[in-house]
Amino acid sequence: MIIPCPHHGQIEPCTRRTFYSDWNRFKIKNEIWYLSIILASMEYLCVTADIVDSRNSANEKHLSELKQKLGLLNQELSPIVPLSLNAGDEIQGLWAATASLPKIQMLMYALLMPLKISIGFGLGSITGEIQSHTREMRGDVFILARQALDQAKKKSTNVCFKPFEGSHSNKNIILLLLASLTKKWNSQTYRRFLLYREAGNIYSVAEQEQVSPEAINKFINRHDIRTVLKVMDEYVH
Repeated sequence: MIIPCPHHGQIEPCTRRTFYSDWNRFKIKNEIWYLSIILASMEYLCVTADIVDSRNSANEKHLSELKQKLGLLNQELSPIVPLSLNAGDEIQGLWAATASLPKIQMLMYALLMPLKISIGFGLGSITGEIQSHTREMRGDVFILARQALDQAKKKSTNVCFKPFEGSHSNKNIILLLLASLTKKWNSQTYRRFLLYREAGNIYSVAEQEQVSPEAINKFINRHDIRTVLKVMDEYVH
């Protein structure tokens, strides 16, 4: 039987089995090439964070609980590549570009308490395929997140967002606002923040904290918890 050869585009003798085997290999190669083009053009959000003063002996106990806390964060935030410890006290994870920056920021603050962190958000592309750990991946997004983290460490607010291109001032304003509002929050504030976020009313929080609803309402107002939640809820990518 005469069948066009997929290798040379010539008409030459070829068995049906050989033709379809070669054609399938040709299709797979083209699909892999097309996928690499798509991955290179897609944008992702990388979070790179460092623990502030991690060598302080007071933080040793909390550092031992870090993997468990990262597990809780991964359940809450559903990253593409889970948050994990990369080198020493560096935390890194990868999300879709549409992920909520304020939600990631606030839940990392809350669930990692009493540890304090600096956070760098990078928005850019990756090179190659998605892996199970970010340390096995490369791309602009990781470089940008590292640059953002370096800038964040120079600021008292300890947070920064850096995209590959385009304006990013609005996003940084939101992140800086949240960092400013929560600057004096402690473990109790973050606990009540999480309780109020989940329950949506002061009565459930008051019952769990064993204080009056009036006391919880004053506490929430004093620490701008409703404002923080409103910023989180109304954030638009």
